[in-house]
Amino acid sequence: MMRWGLNFFGRLACLSVLVSGYGPVARAADQMIVPAVTLYPGDKISNEQILVKRRPAYLHSVQRLVQRVDQIVGKTPVRVLPAGKPVLTSFLALPKLVKPGTTIRTYFQSGGITILGVAQSLQAGSYGDLVQARNLGSGVVISGYVQHDGSLRVMP
Repeated sequence: MMRWGLNFFGRLACLSVLVSGYGPVARAADQMIVPAVTLYPGDKISNEQILVKRRPAYLHSVQRLVQRVDQIVGKTPVRVLPAGKPVLTSFLALPKLVKPGTTIRTYFQSGGITILGVAQSLQAGSYGDLVQARNLGSGVVISGYVQHDGSLRVMP
């Protein structure tokens, strides 16, 4: 009987430690992502450059800390991110796929018709950004949305 009581309370203690987040299993809200090395603007962030750490108690009220790996990998810093320091989501941006002055592919789709072209970008842009470019064939300034491959989907 005594042995069962000790096991019961031992199990209860272990369960309370795991549920509270101070044991081996912690909630995602108790985590934060920090750079393993100093990251500079323009660098594309990879898995090897980040660490997952326990969030200190004094940072629990900060809502915009990066807490998941998918929030940071593939993005670029907009300012220097020192190694081991917390990262806010506002410190990150999508990488620029289109740079000003570069030649980019353009396409326009309407119904079953697709028109392909080449233009010179007038603005920088990330995926989904609306940018302007000058059509190299006609010289007309066109607007379009940047696609995953860096091409421009022209709007009518």
